[in-house]
Amino acid sequence: MSIVDVFTEEYKSQFEEYTTLLLHLAGASVTSYEDRTRKAENIIDAYIKYTGGRPDHTQLDRISDLILLDDLRDNNPHKTKHNEYPILSGTQLDRRRFGGRGQDSNMSGETSLEAAQCVGADGRDYRYPNRRTRTIDELMYVDENAKIRNKVRAVQYRKDTAPGPVITYNLNDTYGELTEEFTQSTTILNLYAA
Repeated sequence: MSIVDVFTEEYKSQFEEYTTLLLHLAGASVTSYEDRTRKAENIIDAYIKYTGGRPDHTQLDRISDLILLDDLRDNNPHKTKHNEYPILSGTQLDRRRFGGRGQDSNMSGETSLEAAQCVGADGRDYRYPNRRTRTIDELMYVDENAKIRNKVRAVQYRKDTAPGPVITYNLNDTYGELTEEFTQSTTILNLYAA
């Protein structure tokens, strides 16, 4: 019987202290998985023997961290590739779910299954296309640019539709020959007619 197996009236606080002691000892020295498991079983069995009930779930969670200390200490970012059944630490699990390694990271978390729910085997997204509603800032930006473009278009339209100078052609003046100026204007007219 070791000191960790003895309980008194303050058994809950003692169990917490014993758990903290075991975590500290396991962290300070190199212990094997079997050794940590044996110590955890001894302390839990002693607690159940003394109280007749199970320990607090928070302390059991800490003891499970004690048993899985090797897996939780493994900081390898490719842990899921190297181990058949990897156990991620709390930090690694958060990084996997939410992404990022701080504020300056461009990493995003895992893609949710909802993103792939409507994607077919051909890679096409079969969701019904819904447009998002624009924000007020976006609507104001679009309106301002539309007004600017409308002014430019109105000027161009007036220039394009304005009547040009009237040029008269009299074939009697050129003795029946068509001038170069006349043939150019008919060529332009044919281009617009086509």
